[in-house]
Amino acid sequence: YSFCTLLIDRSTHFLNLTTKMTTLYVGNLPFETTTTKLESVFAPHRPTSAEVQERRDGRSRGFGLVKFSSEAAAQAAIDALNNTEVDGREIYVRVDRDADPNIDADTKLYVGNLPWS
Repeated sequence: YSFCTLLIDRSTHFLNLTTKMTTLYVGNLPFETTTTKLESVFAPHRPTSAEVQERRDGRSRGFGLVKFSSEAAAQAAIDALNNTEVDGREIYVRVDRDADPNIDADTKLYVGNLPWS
C-alpha cells in the first residue's frame, strides 16, 4: 500500500513540473502531403513536433497533428495558417479537441500484480 502511495505522489509531483503542450489539428490535407511538408509549413511558428497521421498501410489519413510548447505560439499558428493553401488544398487549423489539456488534473494510475500480503 505504501509503495502504491509513493508512486502516485511521485507521478503527481512529476506531472506538475511538466509544461502543458497545445496540440493543433490540421485538416483537409491532401493525401500527398508528407510529415516533412507539414513541418516546413509550420516551421516559422516553431512547433515541437508535426506529423501527418497515417493508416496502417502507410497512406495518409488527410490530417496532421502539430504540437506547440505554449498556447500563444499555437494561436499564432492558427491565425497565420487557418484557411491557407497547402499542396493545392485549403487547410483548416484548430485546437485538437481530442488532446487532453488537463492531463495532470485527472491522471489515474493502475498498479497491478501486487502481492497479497
